[in-house]
Amino acid sequence: MINVIIGPAGEGKTYASVGAMIISAQRNKRPVLWAIIRDTHTNIKRSTVRSINKIFRKTSSLVSWRDDYRQLTIHCNPKVEVDLFGIDDPGTLNRLQGTEYDGIWLEEPAAMLERANSGLSEEVFNDALLRCVRAQAEHSRLSGCAIALSGEMLSFW
Repeated sequence: MINVIIGPAGEGKTYASVGAMIISAQRNKRPVLWAIIRDTHTNIKRSTVRSINKIFRKTSSLVSWRDDYRQLTIHCNPKVEVDLFGIDDPGTLNRLQGTEYDGIWLEEPAAMLERANSGLSEEVFNDALLRCVRAQAEHSRLSGCAIALSGEMLSFW
């Protein structure tokens, strides 16, 4: 399943993506492992982490962060584990290729010059889609790929 979430800043793309991860755990009736991929780890901390913390501001005990915001646990039932990757890290693609994920969330994949976001390459996009399709076919998982991007970036690739 591929969900493309399009909208301007502040319209709930991150909220919907977090919801998709929690729903995937509920549908699978077991803990799930997801990956969030963005252009840089700095942008993950600057934007994605802040947005997720804002979602859980009244229930902050439901989320825990580790390894400089490279790992997230959402303590729901069943639990959601998340690896967060900035593609600026040379070892990221190797780590991504070596793990079986139940879902992959591509955060702001299109380049945005006015926001200092270099975007994600078409290679990363294609690899994420392939991994989701493979996981669903090989393991009968209800896997997913969530792509959250701003509306003005529709013609990126």
